[in-house]
Amino acid sequence: MRNTLVILLALAASGCARKDVKAQSLVVAEGRKTYTKFCVTCHGPEANGYAADNSPSLRSPTFLSSASDAFIRAGITRGRPGTAMAAFGRGLGGPLDAAEVNAIIAYLRDGGPPLRALPPGPVNGDLKRGRVIYQANCARCPQTAAWPHAARNPAAARRTRSLSSPGRPPPSNCRQRQGR
Repeated sequence: MRNTLVILLALAASGCARKDVKAQSLVVAEGRKTYTKFCVTCHGPEANGYAADNSPSLRSPTFLSSASDAFIRAGITRGRPGTAMAAFGRGLGGPLDAAEVNAIIAYLRDGGPPLRALPPGPVNGDLKRGRVIYQANCARCPQTAAWPHAARNPAAARRTRSLSSPGRPPPSNCRQRQGR
């Protein structure tokens, strides 16, 4: 009797898991379809980006393991200041509703690495070493032109961001300083 109950519970649980997997795969399929319609031109058929128009890869393990869903959602719905990435959220005149944005995020995350938990609070670093790395790897990015004071004066950059674009995530070069 007890074995029968355990088997029945296991079968019931596996049926629920299959429904969740099936529902998730439908969301991923919808995300793939929406991505193909709206995103593939700039970010490429596999979401690996295009160097010619500075569109970043949305499938890199570093990006997927460090960018939260909220960060990706904000980039899609509100756009990215200082870049060609326009707002695609319906609330800002774009074509996508919240469900379509979430489906794109599910598609991008499908098969990628899990999101890494980051330490709370600021990350301590070495300003001199960071400046060398920034100049070698980040200064050439077009987003840097939109935030030129970020490399020279991070405190001023934080104040400017909070005043000029409340609620908007910082551009990618600032994310690096924040551990993202």
